[in-house]
Amino acid sequence: MKIKEILNLIKGELLEGDYEGEINAIEQDTRLIQNGDTFIAFKGKIDGNDFVNVAIEKGASTVIVNIQNIDTKGKKCNVIYVEDSLYALQEIIRYKMNNINTEVIGITGSVGKTSTREIVTEVLSTKYSVFKNEKNFNGLRGLPLTCSKIDNEDISVIEMGMDGLGQIDLLSNIIKPKIGVITNIGSSHIGILRSKENILKAKTEILNGIRNNGFLILNIDDEYLNNYSLSYQKDERNISLITFGINNENAMFNATNIKEKAGKTYFNVNITPEINLTFEINSLGTHNIYNSLTSIIIGKIFDLTHEEIQKGLLNLKSTERRLQKIELNNFILYDDSYNASYESVKAAIDFLSKEKSKGRYIYILGDVLELGDFAEEYHRKIGDALTKNKIDVLITAGENSIFINEQLNENGIKIEQYHFNNVDDLIENLIQFKENDTVLVKASNGMKFNKLVSYLKENFSNFETIN
Repeated sequence: MKIKEILNLIKGELLEGDYEGEINAIEQDTRLIQNGDTFIAFKGKIDGNDFVNVAIEKGASTVIVNIQNIDTKGKKCNVIYVEDSLYALQEIIRYKMNNINTEVIGITGSVGKTSTREIVTEVLSTKYSVFKNEKNFNGLRGLPLTCSKIDNEDISVIEMGMDGLGQIDLLSNIIKPKIGVITNIGSSHIGILRSKENILKAKTEILNGIRNNGFLILNIDDEYLNNYSLSYQKDERNISLITFGINNENAMFNATNIKEKAGKTYFNVNITPEINLTFEINSLGTHNIYNSLTSIIIGKIFDLTHEEIQKGLLNLKSTERRLQKIELNNFILYDDSYNASYESVKAAIDFLSKEKSKGRYIYILGDVLELGDFAEEYHRKIGDALTKNKIDVLITAGENSIFINEQLNENGIKIEQYHFNNVDDLIENLIQFKENDTVLVKASNGMKFNKLVSYLKENFSNFETIN
């Protein structure tokens, strides 16, 4: 898009350069700038305005700044001044998304956004060119930054995150999805939003931006989404509700006859009342069936055949640090250290206890963050979940994970237990693993349990990642 197209929209002023200049991929980090990119400056701990000349030297053809006295030292570049960089970024992408030819899928939910994004992308890629978010760029700044890189792909699969009311509404109205997906309603951000009812309200804001004649896809095995679906009514935009679940006769797409064998899962799905198809995925766990159901539904919306959908499901590789199975010298490690909520910890515990092990079941757990006043309650719930499953050793680290240990003790579970203040103390005092142990590492990303996983890989070499 040209500068002249967006200047008024972003309340900007062209200080130097050409109104015919182009706004291309937008970066806030000069280390990522490529020739022809646009650099946008944000003020924070570091003032991006101080790096304008670095960006120009790296090849930026346009810079967007929020101070007027920028000295480009004679370098040729388009310089745009705005009062609010975030507003400018969001409005540029709003304009772009309204003027490009890509079908957008927006995915939100408390747990499973990224893994759902990955499997939907794999399935659709069997027939179409597909764009997806970079990493976890899914918020008010990250989402528009990553969407600036959409380049004529047929479909864009966009993960959407939030930590407050109104944010999904804003993001959905920026990207204007054809399809909105809500994976579930969990406890993530309950410390900010105070209740699951408010989390439901925040997540269902995705509906506000869905285009006319679009689709809203809900997992109605989730109690809150099921209740929402029962009261859903179409408005003048004619957005169709599609529901899915596992062994749930009320779901429009229902996974049944689930079988696990040799690291794979097989299940049937009723595509129509008359058509019931079998699918296969290269992974175990209920969460992977939910993710697959979403991709099957979206595949059918985009007219993929059963064979194309199946090919995409089998193309999916395990996502790093998300229940990733790693074979070390003499034991099995499940690395789920990317992030955590109460629901995802419980799901990982349930998964591990179903895995066959000739050795001990060892859980290494860190704090679940962003629970606020609910921290003790939800960590104790994790202790209750462990009580109901196979467990031989519990190791925790963090301020609130001690409540997991306390709850196990209160429940009368007599096992080997340890607690440390942080992951560094845990690593320094790590127990000896035995042959055939099965180990789960799980914590919120801020607990830095990836350091523990790196330590285990380095000290128990010859590891192999299993897809």
